[in-house]
Amino acid sequence: MTLSTIPPRFNLLQPTLESLLAQRLPAANIRLYIPETYRRFPDWDGRLPDVPEGISIHRCAADLGPATKVLPAARDLRDADVDLLFCDDDKLYDPDWHARLKRESARHPGCVIVEAGENLPDIADSARAADRLPRARRWDRKPLFYRLKRILSLCTYKSPMYASSGYVDLLSGHGGVLLRPDWLDDAAWDIPEIIWTVDDPWLSGQFERRGIPIWLVAERPRMRGAACGSVDALHDLVEADHNRVMADLAAIDWLRRTYGIWQPAGQPTPPADWMTETMRELAKRST
Repeated sequence: MTLSTIPPRFNLLQPTLESLLAQRLPAANIRLYIPETYRRFPDWDGRLPDVPEGISIHRCAADLGPATKVLPAARDLRDADVDLLFCDDDKLYDPDWHARLKRESARHPGCVIVEAGENLPDIADSARAADRLPRARRWDRKPLFYRLKRILSLCTYKSPMYASSGYVDLLSGHGGVLLRPDWLDDAAWDIPEIIWTVDDPWLSGQFERRGIPIWLVAERPRMRGAACGSVDALHDLVEADHNRVMADLAAIDWLRRTYGIWQPAGQPTPPADWMTETMRELAKRST
């Protein structure tokens, strides 16, 4: 397993790290990557966080933004015959999380496996290749049995966010992402300015350009957030006049122009702000 963090969260990491250590299927190792310097925190004094036994701190020269949680680990382990699972530092992962992703990987070899993600709204299912169907679906309306279970649980039960498993265009890293280290090559490190602030579309595009599908497994419990999630959150960052949604769109546009992936197809020509409004909603859902 691999993740990264930022100095203001160093003293708040314990709950997330403990949730990784408490997995019923233990990881061979859990790596916390910390760069030598931080773009957003140039005054950081260099002191490292205290971490529990079973967590190893690894240093990397460059701050790659949120992609620091996976790119250095993928390079370090590129020649190893292992799976790599990356996650966020502000979520609490249920004890079956790791095992669930591994089981799904066995069912869908050759796929990146996620528990959160989205499809681009300007590509119709009818325009998709047959080997990229079915697509994962969110609920339009929750079935009656889910609503009854919630009532009977005195509103403590929360149904899964997704109605059905399937392929997605964009991973959402907060749900965890299982991959093989060699699926991220050296080109994945060449992150353009501004785009470094949003790793989900960037990493998704690296898989897509190499023909590696992303499979979302729907039946998972709702994830709980950790207290550090409100501390210097990237979704509040504005970099070079780009907020999170604008940076997501810039990344998608760059990847489309550069690699020819994710080309709009099969949908009516949308109004100019359609994609922006859709991505704003996706950003809201993934927090």
